[in-house]
Parts: sequence; structure tokens; C-alpha cells
Amino acid sequence: MQYINDLNLSEIAAFLRAAGEKPFRAKQIYAWLWQKNVASFQEMSNLSVSLRNLLSSHYHLRHLSISK
Repeated sequence: MQYINDLNLSEIAAFLRAAGEKPFRAKQIYAWLWQKNVASFQEMSNLSVSLRNLLSSHYHLRHLSISK
């Protein structure tokens, strides 16, 4: 499994299209990753539970933190 943080916006959108999801969800996911810095997919409250489960079954989520 790879980290979703390693994907760019268009790669996330391509995954979502292949899974039958709406591509606009990619921007929402990207915002959760890079603006809100979530620690788990379950925190992505504007996504359906089924989409959060899909993401967690295909990707790991690397939570970024400031070391100093």
C-alpha cells in the first residue's frame, strides 16, 4: 500500500474516477491532507463513510508534524 500523501491532485482524481467517485472529491481530499493536516481518513467529515473506507483500504495516511 502506498501513502496517499505521495499522490498529486490529478492522481487522486484518477483513482476516484476509476472507483466511480466524483472527481471533485479529489480537491476535498487534497485540502484535508495539505491544509487541515488530518491524522486519519475518518476525520474527513465531508466525505461519505464508504469513500473514507475505500481510501483507507487502498492507502496509508502519513500525518505530518513539525519536528522543531
